[in-house]
Amino acid sequence: MKSHFKASKVIKDTILLTAKNKTSLSEKAQTRFPKSLYRVIKAVDKKGNVIGYGLIDSHIVRTKTQALLFYYNTNQELQAVELLAFQEPDEYKPKKAYLEQTVSSDPTIPTGATLTYSSIEKAKKRTKALAEFYIKAQEP
Repeated sequence: MKSHFKASKVIKDTILLTAKNKTSLSEKAQTRFPKSLYRVIKAVDKKGNVIGYGLIDSHIVRTKTQALLFYYNTNQELQAVELLAFQEPDEYKPKKAYLEQTVSSDPTIPTGATLTYSSIEKAKKRTKALAEFYIKAQEP
């Protein structure tokens, strides 16, 4: 996080969603929010200004956990995606090139790994909605 945004420090925060928040965010993201608690990491420059956000989404793919870190700039634009954990078999592990494509477009899903890749797209939608929700809540 620090190196991606060239930040002087990072500040960890959490988002605790109410049932009402989950419903409205699910409608906006067009995917359900399976949890109420999400981790946000703010990248801060030397002057104390927020220069980016990291949102962690962990979820079950088939029967095991996948965790992703989505990097957003202050305009809520996706900058990068990083795979933090993947406990499914390696043949289903998402390729780095796919994660890079995810940032700028809707990439083609490889044959045989549909569940893994569709779960990444759902996580991307969730974190986008969460980023907007969180940043709006931080405004004075």
